[in-house]
Amino acid sequence: MDLKAHIIAPEKEPTAFKQAIKTLYDESTTDEFPVETVFENLFRNAVDHNEPPLTVRVVTLDDGRSGFYIADDGDGIPEDAREEIFDHGHTTSDDGTGLGLYIVNDLVTAHGWEISATGGHDGGARFEVETETQNRA
Repeated sequence: MDLKAHIIAPEKEPTAFKQAIKTLYDESTTDEFPVETVFENLFRNAVDHNEPPLTVRVVTLDDGRSGFYIADDGDGIPEDAREEIFDHGHTTSDDGTGLGLYIVNDLVTAHGWEISATGGHDGGARFEVETETQNRA
């Protein structure tokens, strides 16, 4: 079996993945909010839409926001397509279902959080999940 992606946390914050999981589990129940599905779909999206080698990072948000982001060093998502990727049925692949990111968005927003797609520091895609959105100005 070929390894298609390395999933890592940067050296400066080696516990980011554990913190992201802990945040999701602490603030939800597995019956109401299947945590694994959010990560599985975001990881699968990175692997399915990029060629190996690929690195996927899980990092807690900085700049005073609560939450985490998952970023890859792949091809990225065009800026003009970053809203529609969460639409039901949206796919750029011949064999895609258009459900993965739709499900992620549905699960995250059902919990009162927000998800957005941006460009990553390494040129790939970055999905930010903000877990405290009610305190915004």
